[in-house]
Amino acid sequence: MNIKPLLAFLIRHIRPIMALTILGTTFLYGVAVGKYHVFPYPIFESLNATLASLRHSPGEATVGPDLAEVKARLASIDATSLRAKLSQAILLPQEAVTVTLSGEEATASFYGMAIKGKLRRPVENARCLLVYHQGHGGNPFDFDYHESLWQGAQAANCDMLSLSMPGLGLNAGQAWYPSAGVAGQEVMTLSAAEATKHGNYAFFKDPAFPEVDPLALFVSGQFYLIRSLAADYDSVKMIGISGGGFSTTMLAALMPEIDVSIAYAGSLPKAWRINAKHHGDWEQVYSAVWQELDYWELYLLGTLDEEGASSRTVYLIHND
Repeated sequence: MNIKPLLAFLIRHIRPIMALTILGTTFLYGVAVGKYHVFPYPIFESLNATLASLRHSPGEATVGPDLAEVKARLASIDATSLRAKLSQAILLPQEAVTVTLSGEEATASFYGMAIKGKLRRPVENARCLLVYHQGHGGNPFDFDYHESLWQGAQAANCDMLSLSMPGLGLNAGQAWYPSAGVAGQEVMTLSAAEATKHGNYAFFKDPAFPEVDPLALFVSGQFYLIRSLAADYDSVKMIGISGGGFSTTMLAALMPEIDVSIAYAGSLPKAWRINAKHHGDWEQVYSAVWQELDYWELYLLGTLDEEGASSRTVYLIHND
């Protein structure tokens, strides 16, 4: 066998061959440790692009929403029926979630996932609860402003529950959930690194609850933790930032127990999603829920109590 032509080819292309070898080795290592994904998730996401369809091309001037149409749509809302419909779509049934409270540790477990919270109590029998939900930053205890909120809670004699998003911060670690054959797997198992990528939760589907959207993995644990505590307080207030702002918006809409909510970023009505950089994570845009709903409805639900009266307060702080 004459190997001279092969050697000549290798010598002539040694640099690109070495580069490809390094890249290939790095990628395979990333797959092995869970940093990269063999399944082409961006392709899956693109199939759902219509859920985040844009009204304008990036080069066009921003046009505001048709406020008359928004007001008319909101005026027709029946708070009780909409909240019930939303609950059925994005909450796991109560029997599927186990809540455990032990000292400062509060945990809601379902499938191979656990939403963990830390409940701090400055005094006995406090009558108010402050819920703080960290976003993509991970662990709330890594941030000075979180401790400033705790100082404020103590001064007001309020208990404080601190939460993180799935796969991040207090909830970091491996996870699994049923996928009912989605992507060819009955159960989707995520490494700790994969669990931080929220697009991976899009593959959730439980045959026992076929009507429940993957958004349930983002709000069910927090919902049942707060509900398990709320009856002990006269007032419940919630604040969240980034992905925690998204959770705050969702939970305020679902839970009349929350008197005041402050969502710092994390949501944006469709009319202003004029560029890919405005899309956010999977849960904020690509769920099938957003085919029927917009954030306008959730903002309104956050202000309405169980009777549909406007007795609660929502603060929205959006990025510029």
